[in-house]
Amino acid sequence: MFSVVLPTIWSPNIEDIDIFINKLQNCDLVDEIILINNAPQKYSGRYSDLSKIRELKYDNIYVNPAWNVGVYQSKNELLCILNDDVDFNLDVFGFIKEELERPDVKIIGVSKSSYYRESDGDFNLEKVEVRNRGWACIMFFKKKNWIIIPSDLKIYFGDDYLIKNLEGFVWKIEGLKIKSDVGVSVNSNPQLNYIIEQDTKNSLIYGLPWSSDY
Repeated sequence: MFSVVLPTIWSPNIEDIDIFINKLQNCDLVDEIILINNAPQKYSGRYSDLSKIRELKYDNIYVNPAWNVGVYQSKNELLCILNDDVDFNLDVFGFIKEELERPDVKIIGVSKSSYYRESDGDFNLEKVEVRNRGWACIMFFKKKNWIIIPSDLKIYFGDDYLIKNLEGFVWKIEGLKIKSDVGVSVNSNPQLNYIIEQDTKNSLIYGLPWSSDY
């Protein structure tokens, strides 16, 4: 069974989030949804009637720390981290479950082509050496393979850090159609601008970025 980690500041249309969370609630391979609520002043307890939801509330710890917390808090060995604006065919969990048993697979993201597909195709994995745009909007892995992202990387470069530190065991899924707002900039206010500037400076400490494909 999968634990799903879903950080959110409720930027997408709330009805779209509702629909997708209910899809996860009804997915047989998902038995835990860890909602990292980074803006509880907007919505709190919205899904308290759903049996799989565990809501963790913070005054915005940002993306990479939310990933770390969600993985730490999860109860299952199989994990999926999602952006809050995605929608896709949850049948892919069955395919991913099998692929994560391979010794050469430690983490799986998604292909850039997934955002432009008209429909699903045959699912398959391709090895990744550098991050492609949108790779980390959905990530699948075993808990034991998670690499803790340093605390001085808040918004950017978490995906690059994972790829660099799991080099040789990183994949992307082809054939999956994804609906997402990938590419919409988070760079929308002075506070975020400052944090992204700090992330950019701190990324040099870790030899990042691992890709220039934004």
